[in-house]
Amino acid sequence: MAMARYKTKAAALIGIAVLVVFPSMVFGSGVIWVVGGEDAKWESPGFDYQAWSDSMSFWAGDELVFKYDPSSYNVVVAASQDDYDRCNLVPNLGVYSSGQDALILTSPGNYYFMCQGLCESGMKFVARAKE
Repeated sequence: MAMARYKTKAAALIGIAVLVVFPSMVFGSGVIWVVGGEDAKWESPGFDYQAWSDSMSFWAGDELVFKYDPSSYNVVVAASQDDYDRCNLVPNLGVYSSGQDALILTSPGNYYFMCQGLCESGMKFVARAKE
């Protein structure tokens, strides 16, 4: 009985050590993308963010960085395709307003991003994360 507990504790310690020393082996080492491109900002309703997104290859674990003036812009993650299509702000999966938001595409699928107040002007895009 004592030997079984020892083996369980040893296995747990090894698992923790792997997480601490080699986190990218477990969680992946996603690419960091600046929304709109390296020199772009999430501040241009006239910019075609969807075309930019469509030209990228996103994978689960990648990170999208939104850079913008927080006094005028924000990032809303729509809860569904329908909410995205209609620019519905509620319900949502999160509203971010720091001006330097880093959001991780945690799993494969579609992520719907929009800016409150400018969504109807086209300031929105879908990011499709592959497995």
